[in-house]
Amino acid sequence: MRAAVDADASSLTQRLAGTFEPTEALYAAAARAGELNEQLFARTRAAGAIRPDVEVNDVGPVLEQLASFRLGDPERSRALRRRYLELALDGLRAQPGDPLPGDPPTSAELTERWRPR
Repeated sequence: MRAAVDADASSLTQRLAGTFEPTEALYAAAARAGELNEQLFARTRAAGAIRPDVEVNDVGPVLEQLASFRLGDPERSRALRRRYLELALDGLRAQPGDPLPGDPPTSAELTERWRPR
């Protein structure tokens, strides 16, 4: 997750979602990426490293929130994103605490935003 935040890759989702009609090839690539995310998430959960009420679809929006943060020059923004990533990671780790409110986004909800507006 640290490498993804440093690469600022989630900013692309925010900038591109809904601006073009995805092709079948893009949907297929997204489906494959989703399968790999599910596998990684399942291993993380099996290791007891993530809180039990977090779902795989919770992670992408967290990365997008971090990518949206800009303050000062790019280096300052990167440093602050890293800071807030550590806060988010602490919230994702398995530990006693109150359950998360509401349900995570569904795959359909996350896919819908790619339809042109």
